[in-house]
Amino acid sequence: SPNFVQRYSISTFYFATTNSAQDHWDKCGADALQSSCPFESLRFLSSNNECNWFGITCNANNEITRINMKENGLTGSSVPKELASLSSLEVLHLSKNDLSSTIPSEFGLLTNLKYLYLNNNNFIGTIP
Repeated sequence: SPNFVQRYSISTFYFATTNSAQDHWDKCGADALQSSCPFESLRFLSSNNECNWFGITCNANNEITRINMKENGLTGSSVPKELASLSSLEVLHLSKNDLSSTIPSEFGLLTNLKYLYLNNNNFIGTIP
């Protein structure tokens, strides 16, 4: 199902940007003891629809169109290629974190992506 693929993709993003849950996000990460969140329903990996998770915006069809994780304490040495399966993604905002890697070549398949914010990280290589 499309929702399963979407939830899987965004979940891999969470684990890739927390060093497999060893680190924590500043806002609304999965671990309530390590990450503040104004409402538990916004917390990543909660049982709520991923369209309700912090930093995620969806369209009327419940397809993710925006991921905004600016200044959220993201760490890790890879951005998962699974994000490329989010075919409706228009905005990916990851600036001011501590990410280091190359941008997966699969991101070139994101034909609806209009804005890609990666500044103030440690990315290397080219943008597909």
